[in-house]
Amino acid sequence: MKKKSKKKKIKRKKKAFKYVKKKFYKKKKTKKIKKYKKYKKYKKKTKPQKSKKKIKNKTNLTILTTIRFIDTIKSKFNFKFNIDQALQKFFQNISNKINNKIDNIKTIVEEEKIRKKELKIKEMQKEKIAKIKKSKIEKQLALEAKEKEFKEEIRLEKER
Repeated sequence: MKKKSKKKKIKRKKKAFKYVKKKFYKKKKTKKIKKYKKYKKYKKKTKPQKSKKKIKNKTNLTILTTIRFIDTIKSKFNFKFNIDQALQKFFQNISNKINNKIDNIKTIVEEEKIRKKELKIKEMQKEKIAKIKKSKIEKQLALEAKEKEFKEEIRLEKER
């Protein structure tokens, strides 16, 4: 156990020494850089354009590889697929469905209006019938009342 603990202590000391050593060198480097910047005020840094060319070449290569891959797939699977026609059909179907729903709603609204009109007509007819019945009943009552009066007058005349 003593050997293991000694080894651990030594490792810790080495790590601490490295850490202190790094700090020391960093401080020196920053001081040197500051002095160097004071003497060198305005100097433009130019980056090599090779990296841009590489990127372009990489993109070109990737595009070419994808195109070649697509060509190989096309030669293996021959199928006709027109994106324009497919999209037109898709949107046409959607618009047809929407138009059908709108037409259905319009027909339902029209049917409801017709139903309401029919109900009003039926109510008006019922009211007319009720008025006619009332008038007939009133006429009959009036006739009966007249007949009673007439009969009473006849009785009164007989009694006289």
